[in-house]
Amino acid sequence: MFLSFLSFRLLFVIGLPCSFVLAGCPFFHNASGTLEAKAFGQTAERDHTFEVKSNGTVLSRLNGRFYAASDWQNLPVVLFVPGSGNPSHLGTQKGNGIETYTEPVDVVASWAATLAEEGFSSFTYDKRTCQPAHDPACHASPLGDIYEEGPRALSKDVDAACTYLQTQLVIPNENIILWTHGQGGQVVLSSECGRNAKLNIIVSPLTDRVDRLLVRSLHHRASLLRQEASQAPEARVASLTARANTLTNRAASFEATFLSIDSDRFIEGAKFLGVPLSFWFGWRELTEEIDLQLAKHPGRVILFKGDKDLSYDNEDVRNLRSFGKQNNVELVFVPDGDHHLVNQNSIAPAARETVVRTIKNAWSGLGSSL
Repeated sequence: MFLSFLSFRLLFVIGLPCSFVLAGCPFFHNASGTLEAKAFGQTAERDHTFEVKSNGTVLSRLNGRFYAASDWQNLPVVLFVPGSGNPSHLGTQKGNGIETYTEPVDVVASWAATLAEEGFSSFTYDKRTCQPAHDPACHASPLGDIYEEGPRALSKDVDAACTYLQTQLVIPNENIILWTHGQGGQVVLSSECGRNAKLNIIVSPLTDRVDRLLVRSLHHRASLLRQEASQAPEARVASLTARANTLTNRAASFEATFLSIDSDRFIEGAKFLGVPLSFWFGWRELTEEIDLQLAKHPGRVILFKGDKDLSYDNEDVRNLRSFGKQNNVELVFVPDGDHHLVNQNSIAPAARETVVRTIKNAWSGLGSSL
């Protein structure tokens, strides 16, 4: 499970100039102007709720959590943007896409705590698709704009979170690093905050258009199961082979469905995998040319891939390596990391060291002091 947190005490200092307390202290003012400080080496956590609006209409209220590092001076703040699935602000995952964890891992909370120990404060928030049925703490949110526009609609959430950091926690936009996972990469790159950020981090990024990826991923998982069956005890061979055949058949079904979508063979209001076809059109458009999206991004992008991540096939790895050749993109293979950069339900020391060093070097290379 995620790292346990030390108990902390808050020292409230009201009405004193920043210079009397800590240099750079605007980062830790709350809405009432109160500065929060902690004992050295400890992390303070504080829960927040902010609104996502569109044309003056409130779309959702999202929960967030701010992890305030103790020795944060001159370090940027990391905004964790939810990626694939329906994660809460803890980023709970039951598996790595191939294997199931022995117990769910709060991936985002683990990395937020790890970064706080290295001096990086961070902010996490619930994905709007996280409903009370997924996590009782999540708010019931209408999803109409997501069904109509595809995941691009979630860029409103990114910008709302950035605005909250800027206005309520007094963190300037130039001091925000965005960190996301998988499909969140395209959401971040299509957001205003992401376009203006000096540095974006994408863990296990998509490497191709979403419909192609879905089909290829199913074939890849089937191939892994067949490899496992070839070395398994006889009693397990039939089960593994049957699971592989199921995935292969599903891949063929998905491919046929996407071809039918292209041919406009569905009646009005039809759904695929529980969502309207408009969602899939928006999703495909958002992922149409991932390489160009990265190349055109005005800031710097770090792509992290765990070296124990089995979810990428050879074509995906080739695509990743080609992305890493772009001038504004750095591709880093993280030791002892899976699809979520965790290993055995926790963050390995080697993964921690690699990720932290890469971020600090990238930030320094942008002319920002550390």
